[in-house]
Amino acid sequence: IFPYNISDNHYVCILQVTKFLDFRNVFRNLFDIRLSLQMFRKKCRGVLLSLLKNKEKQMQKILFVCLGNICRSPMAEFIMKKMVKDAGLQDEFEISSAATSDEVIGYDIYPPAKECLRKHGIPFDKRGARQVTQNDYDYYDHIFTMDRDNQRCMKMMFGDNSGKIRPLMTLAGKDQPIPDPWYTGDFESTYRDICEALGQFLEDYSR
Repeated sequence: IFPYNISDNHYVCILQVTKFLDFRNVFRNLFDIRLSLQMFRKKCRGVLLSLLKNKEKQMQKILFVCLGNICRSPMAEFIMKKMVKDAGLQDEFEISSAATSDEVIGYDIYPPAKECLRKHGIPFDKRGARQVTQNDYDYYDHIFTMDRDNQRCMKMMFGDNSGKIRPLMTLAGKDQPIPDPWYTGDFESTYRDICEALGQFLEDYSR
């Protein structure tokens, strides 16, 4: 094999060096595999984060606002939740409601409003009224108010440079408020107005 005569000791040394070099190649290959796996994990993590961000971007975050958050805005919240679920769009929307005032914070939905929702097969949960916050304004994409007083109050509180605060009935192309049924007692009219506006919103959204 070798062109020169070598002793057995030299031959053993050569074998040991050869084995060492082989092991070094093995370790180098293992290191390369490990590095490749790390790069693969980073790419997978990047793809997953990108998908999550895209999903978050696609989700429409909607907040309904009225004076006390015990009649009109929770009715709109649960009607909207039912509509998007029926349309198979529940994963594309995040929906909530709040009040401009702190008069009835913590109170559940007004009983006649509950009765109206039950009558029309709208499911709802026990909840407590809450006042809208700056975090709400920053977080939600669309903020729909029920009347001019709500609209004026919201703009006084938050300014609305982004133009995300709108009267709900403008969705139906109408410049009119949704009267407060706390005072009118007409929850059916409130229900019809909300359904008209939200139905048009979903129709435009689905186009």
